[in-house]
Amino acid sequence: MSERSPKKAIVILGAGFAGLRVAREFSKNLRRADFEVILIDQREVHLYTPDLYEVAAAFNAKSTNECLTRLHDTVATPIVELIDAKKITFIKDHVIAIEPEHKRVMLKNGPVIPYEFLVVTLGSVPNFYDIPGLKEHALPLKTIKNAIVINCHVDTFFRELQKNKAQNKVHITIGGGGPTGVETATELVGYVDRLTKKYPFPRKNVIVQLVEASDRLAGFDRHDTKIILERFKTQDIGIYLNHRIVEVNEKNVILQTNENQKKTIHSDMLIWTGGVQVHPIVAETVGEKEKGGAINVDKYLQSVRYKNIFAAGDNAYFADP
Repeated sequence: MSERSPKKAIVILGAGFAGLRVAREFSKNLRRADFEVILIDQREVHLYTPDLYEVAAAFNAKSTNECLTRLHDTVATPIVELIDAKKITFIKDHVIAIEPEHKRVMLKNGPVIPYEFLVVTLGSVPNFYDIPGLKEHALPLKTIKNAIVINCHVDTFFRELQKNKAQNKVHITIGGGGPTGVETATELVGYVDRLTKKYPFPRKNVIVQLVEASDRLAGFDRHDTKIILERFKTQDIGIYLNHRIVEVNEKNVILQTNENQKKTIHSDMLIWTGGVQVHPIVAETVGEKEKGGAINVDKYLQSVRYKNIFAAGDNAYFADP
């Protein structure tokens, strides 16, 4: 698609759940011959993010390129297999700017993309909340690359323990008790069970622990949180509710309670699932600073400020009246 295309463009930024759904709906229902649909994403694949924790904690008898590729493919599906290429133009590129005043999108490598309507579904990025040391020492779990890095890091860690004939206590910390944090913690227990056999190491010396700033887990109420806590107990997962992380260094995580009491826990690695923020491109161009960088939308997911822009997912802010 060039800037000289006679057709008006409906441009969709991001091929996550929301963007892909919009694209597929347009391919089925759009009848206007004077419009074309363009889907833009920096990846060639649609990522099934709810299963990232399984990739992060998947056991491999041998960590090879082949097995890592298989891990990748379990949660990543080529976008071209999910859309009708005759009705949707897919562009693999990085969005570097949205210019609503000119009704165009700037790409890193491709041409300027003008639009008649824009759908913003670029998603989010990890939020480290300016906590000292967190970004430098934590392993975020947000992308397929993150998940594979964690998987390899944990495997390598235990291989080094065996190599050095270490017998010391090992602490693996998950920061954030949302759905991803809870699932990661429980899956990690099984991964550790198998790794301590693969690289002979005393299983009793490995402690998996989770830190959550509130008194709830996985976004559930107190009743369901209690069920999760009972499950944690059977798996020997340590839990710090009502504790927030205020500082991180190479070997420790410093916590603070609601009563401002500080506590230091040992941590050999920290997996961060504690929060996200709106994609910076959205926040810097069409988002609202007072809405956390998201686009303020009405009940139709239409931007309040720009009537030809729509947003969904983490990029949309809707205040339920």
